[in-house]
Amino acid sequence: MSKQHTYFRETFVWVQRNIFEITDRTLGGGTPSTNNSEYWNGNIPWIQSSDLKKDNVLKEFSNKKITQVALKESAAKLIPKNSIAIVTRVGIGKLALIDNDFSTSQDFLSLINLKGDPHYFLYRLYILMKHESLVAQGTSIKGLTKQDLLSKKIHISTDLEEQVKIGNMFKNVDFLLAAYQRKVELLERQKQGYLQQIFSQNLRFKGYSIPWVQRKLGQVFYQEVQYIDPKVENVPLWSLTVADGLVEKTDRYNREFLVKKNDKFKLVKDNWFTYNPMNMTLGALDVNELRQDIAVSGYYVTMSLNNQFNRTFLKTWMKSYKAISLFKLYATGSLIEKQRVQFGTLSEIPSKFPKYDEQTKIGLFFDLINELIAAYQSKITLMQQQKQAYLQKMFI
Repeated sequence: MSKQHTYFRETFVWVQRNIFEITDRTLGGGTPSTNNSEYWNGNIPWIQSSDLKKDNVLKEFSNKKITQVALKESAAKLIPKNSIAIVTRVGIGKLALIDNDFSTSQDFLSLINLKGDPHYFLYRLYILMKHESLVAQGTSIKGLTKQDLLSKKIHISTDLEEQVKIGNMFKNVDFLLAAYQRKVELLERQKQGYLQQIFSQNLRFKGYSIPWVQRKLGQVFYQEVQYIDPKVENVPLWSLTVADGLVEKTDRYNREFLVKKNDKFKLVKDNWFTYNPMNMTLGALDVNELRQDIAVSGYYVTMSLNNQFNRTFLKTWMKSYKAISLFKLYATGSLIEKQRVQFGTLSEIPSKFPKYDEQTKIGLFFDLINELIAAYQSKITLMQQQKQAYLQKMFI
């Protein structure tokens, strides 16, 4: 069987091959006994399924290393660099091209001495294993046998020049994605450093030296309790997550069948704060910046802000390590997993705050960092979507 593509030259033919036809040799893996100290802490990377990420095929991080003795006396094998390690058991869908000699657990089958460009085959197999992962999720299949994997058919180009071009294209996209991700991680670390230094007053903006003044949070926020019926008032229903803050419920899942007729919902006006008392110690808090009224669970606490305080500054402070530490300290409840921070408790929590103009400057500073992080994250999302689209068009 064959099919034609017109991506890198006017017309070329791809042929169908079994996976065993694209490699000279395969090797499985094994786990040396953890009771034998002579087998571990050597210089040979030993990779297990948990070391790989599903959509990161160019990077592996080996937490463990084995010795030459382990290779001689256990089922572990030395696999040459530029081989593709494929997870065939727990974690189907993961694979990586390894650029150094390595060994693996028994969850892998590695393809050695590939008959063509390694990066080309890496991305072709990535699409195949992505499909196998989806199949495994919907069935009782827990893994692939060596025979099952090697007998699978794939369409490939037999033109080495073509393979190299395609492999390099996707490799360069992944390198750029990795660079953007490193930038996001760096900015996140810098942000956390600034949060700690600024809110502990070890770092001040030039021109500001007046000591911060202690206030109780009951002087900063006013509790607002306005119950509404979202359907009658035609107000969208939102929820809170620790990771993403306010999210529209329809964006998560349809929960209408779980909502009882006597459930209460609270109004959250524009610029009001809301938080989940049960998850406040995890940072389940956000500000309604949607420029419209919304409704949330009646269990949530809703608050307006004293106009002597800056909204952006308080949003940043409320999610800082310093604030979270205070919430944990003041939370009520005998069991840690059931501790709450109701408004009565929150209102008694003391902390020091600067004057309004310094709050504004601090808020703007962190807003700029957040915008920069969001810009890189948007680039990452767009590139990932484009990459997946090209992979689908190229190989399906």
